[in-house]
Formats: sequence, structure tokens, C-alpha cells
Amino acid sequence: MSLQHIFQALLYLAMGIILAMATSTTDHSAATGINDKVGHILAFILLGLLAQQAFPRHRMNWILYAWLLAYGLAIELIQYFIPERSFSLLDLAADATGLVVAFILMQTLKPAARVR
Repeated sequence: MSLQHIFQALLYLAMGIILAMATSTTDHSAATGINDKVGHILAFILLGLLAQQAFPRHRMNWILYAWLLAYGLAIELIQYFIPERSFSLLDLAADATGLVVAFILMQTLKPAARVR
């Protein structure tokens, strides 16, 4: 198994965990002590970094990020139908902020640090 495959597995695992947390009726921000918007930003920084490592030869990073933002939108749409949850454009904005931070981090890292 290559390092790229490991990052792909980690990406899908992280997406599954985030989806499970986002669709549960438990308030995770109270349990972790992390502000909800900060949690969204951190989660999408993680997803953005994992996606770039999982698909390093993908020349169109914006497409990877568009898919991740669509994933965030899908979560918000699912939450609309969960009584203890709600749809939030601010959460989606926090997701987008996390992706921008991830992109900037990857652009500033040394190219040698990226998976090839």
C-alpha cells in the first residue's frame, strides 16, 4: 500500500467521522470545548490537507476543494432534516475558510514535503 493510498483511506475515514459527528444529536462543541465555527474550520483544514496528499497529482486543486465544499453543503442539508440540528450558511462559510487555510498551508510547504 502506497503512502497516497494511506492518505486516501485517512481522508475517507475523516469524512465518515465528520459526517457521523455532524448528524448525531450530541452537541460535540460542549463536550470538546471547541467553538462550533472553530470546529468547522479545523475539520475542513484537515480534509483539505488530506485531500491534497491523497490526490497529489490532481492538477486542479480547486476541483478537490469544490467537492469538499459540496460535502460540507450536503452535511448542512442533512442537518436541516434533523430536529436537533439546523442548516447554517455560517457553518458553510467556516468550512470554506478551513479549505482556504489548508490551500495556503499546502502552497507554503516545501514541495519536497508533499507526497509524490
